[in-house]
Amino acid sequence: MSVEDGIRDLPLILSGSTPVNDKGSLGSKNYSALPKAVVLGGGYDEEAITRLHEAVTSSPVTVKLPWLKADLNKTKAGPTPGSEEYCRAAASRMKHTLGTILERENLEPGGMFYW
Repeated sequence: MSVEDGIRDLPLILSGSTPVNDKGSLGSKNYSALPKAVVLGGGYDEEAITRLHEAVTSSPVTVKLPWLKADLNKTKAGPTPGSEEYCRAAASRMKHTLGTILERENLEPGGMFYW
């Protein structure tokens, strides 16, 4: 998803609405079931993440969720990005991080965490 698409669509998705262009192959298309988190891969730099986060937090109707972004040091130390091993390792890190975050009762809504 491009940053521009995210700025336009994430506030809609995080409010339970259908995004403007839902013809792509991303996600389940079940917009009535709100996500548990926003998870971003290593292709988004800090400026892009800030722009996406601001688009969501400036919308009064979006739910406040944890944001997970890639820890590029872990990415560099792990399997080659794009390989099957990388996909398994990244999915495992994301699931572990999200599980740890969701278990915490004093979680700050909208907080940013590394996976």
